[in-house]
Amino acid sequence: MKTRKKWEFSEKYSESAAQCIAHETGLPLLPSRVLAARGVTDRESAERFLSKSPKTLFDPMLLPDMAQAVHIIKDALEKGEKIAIYGDYDVDGVTSTCIMMKYLRAQGADCSYYIPDRLNEGYGLSACAIHKLAEQGTKLIVTVDTGITALDEVAYAHSLGLRIVVTDHHECKDVIPAADAVVNPKRLDSAYPFKDLAGVGVAFKVICALAGPDRFDEILCDYSPLTALGTVADLMPLVSENRAIAAFGMKMLEADLAPGYIALARHCELDECKRTSAISISYVIAPRINAAGRFGCAEKSVELFLTDDPAQADVLAGELCALNRQRQAMENDIRDEAMEKIARECDLEHDRAVVLWNEHWHHGIIGVVTSKLADALGKPVILLCVEGEEARGSGRSVEGFNLFAALQANAAYLSKFGGHELATGLTLKTENLEAFRKAFLEYANRELKPEACIPTISVDCEAHAQDFTLDSVESLSVLEPFGMANPQPVFCLRDLRVVCVSPIGNDRHTRLILAAGPMRFDAVHFGACAGDAPYVKGSSVDVLFSADINMFRGRSVQFIVRDIRLTEAARRCNEQDISIFQTFMSGGSITAHQANHITPCRNEQIAVWRYISANCQEGKLLCPPEDAALRIRTERGIPLNAGKLLVCCAVFAEFDLMKFSYDGEKMKIQIPQKCLKRDISGSAIMAHLRDAAILR
Repeated sequence: MKTRKKWEFSEKYSESAAQCIAHETGLPLLPSRVLAARGVTDRESAERFLSKSPKTLFDPMLLPDMAQAVHIIKDALEKGEKIAIYGDYDVDGVTSTCIMMKYLRAQGADCSYYIPDRLNEGYGLSACAIHKLAEQGTKLIVTVDTGITALDEVAYAHSLGLRIVVTDHHECKDVIPAADAVVNPKRLDSAYPFKDLAGVGVAFKVICALAGPDRFDEILCDYSPLTALGTVADLMPLVSENRAIAAFGMKMLEADLAPGYIALARHCELDECKRTSAISISYVIAPRINAAGRFGCAEKSVELFLTDDPAQADVLAGELCALNRQRQAMENDIRDEAMEKIARECDLEHDRAVVLWNEHWHHGIIGVVTSKLADALGKPVILLCVEGEEARGSGRSVEGFNLFAALQANAAYLSKFGGHELATGLTLKTENLEAFRKAFLEYANRELKPEACIPTISVDCEAHAQDFTLDSVESLSVLEPFGMANPQPVFCLRDLRVVCVSPIGNDRHTRLILAAGPMRFDAVHFGACAGDAPYVKGSSVDVLFSADINMFRGRSVQFIVRDIRLTEAARRCNEQDISIFQTFMSGGSITAHQANHITPCRNEQIAVWRYISANCQEGKLLCPPEDAALRIRTERGIPLNAGKLLVCCAVFAEFDLMKFSYDGEKMKIQIPQKCLKRDISGSAIMAHLRDAAILR
């Protein structure tokens, strides 16, 4: 069900600029090409792009309400009041909680933390939690990575005599809470120069303001490692302040966070080179920290980073990894169920979004599945877990569709929602599910342009196979840390030959060997089932990929495939075959040679029917005809092309053996439950084709 992706090559790239950068800076050519693709033209702009100096950080007092926040927190410290840090259960919330706890405890504060139980309490501030904290003697609540939409909850805290400082980075609604201070760079009245701090970045800024400029170097060394971890994991743009914080913090990550981070990295089997890379944080470390929050025990992650005991850190790291394995198994089950529901319940041809729910889905896991489905389908996706009279869920969007704004437009159906343009959480009454789905789909169909539903892969530049030596791939590290707004470079190589195709991970991923003349490259295509791939052994392909160093059994270059398709020549042949079929079916004139070219023989008709029957799910099949033709041709050893395959389907539809349509990209097939045998030898379509082959 994967959607074909658009390859978008950088319009900024210039080979002459790349050569100039390499000459002026002394950088190797491969990273110089990436810089050229990202708008760098000379030494000065290269140094500016690559700068990671903490000196680029802005004055924290520029943030709105920062002076009030500092005054209130210092006042509570001087009075010895009990302070509670109210955080969130993801990596950003956990790291925010930890750095605020560490700093306030270092100042002698009577300080505790509260992370809501994702399963029983849901996201954000709750009146119940506030009441509990008040009963425990709390006088001041400081939120981190949460609170910006908690109007009623803040008012309730005030009614109990509590002061409350909100620090957050999420999108603001028209009205913000009437807290004693609200520190958020996205406030409409904010003049802060950088809007894209993570929640932990805002908390870090509060600590810097509390400590004062004279202690900046000390604060940077002590708190930038956790700030870097949360910033990278929360997929914040790694530019400006975020790039400086992430680069400096990750350098100190191992030493400063021992034993917690080192214990977790060891359990993840990360070698020293990869322990502190942004990619390892995003894809290896972060999921394990998040796993605890997904199962309602985020305190395990908090304690991992607060402990100074190596033995306790080792135990906690092991528990996080065990929870992550459980999460992976549940995620796979939910994804399979969701795909089945999509096939049964959704009209992917018409609707530009997907909204699904189920009583058995785990609320803590569906966010991961939602993200992967949105990527696979190229559409906004909302998944919800029904829990009695209430449904809670997560939404993920695509570029060009503001999901937060979409929820705002349909807020009448919702009890609670919050988040970003591309990711949201929401709660609503079960009785509103159908009405919400209808309204949301109408909104998406109206506001989302069709072209936005085509996933786009940004490509830095085309390259040559000989560019990818060990030394050149290692030199790409100068561009790190990679992340949002500074992604891992993506290159294009054309006309490679597929030497080997091997399914891995229960056929959820594919391992490849790709050849360019005498050169061979190992490649991994994550999320691609070998049986559904648009290539087979022997295919000539164009590949988009990121280059990495594989440390298994030595050191070698490995490609991480982003997308792969047949070469332009092969695609042109498919397009010609399909065009002949479309011309013929619309009553146009084709030559005798063209008619012969798309006329299937009996063996080809049988092969097509057997393939469709074997690959239909619940009687339905949706796939590009050229992909199906390639697999049949390879598996059966017959000269079937895409035009012949489409003719076969049209003939089967002629005799009511199936419903068949082709939209120019994918053919849609539906076989009836009771499919009687038919004699198709009298096909009018085949007769017209034979006449065209003889008469023209």
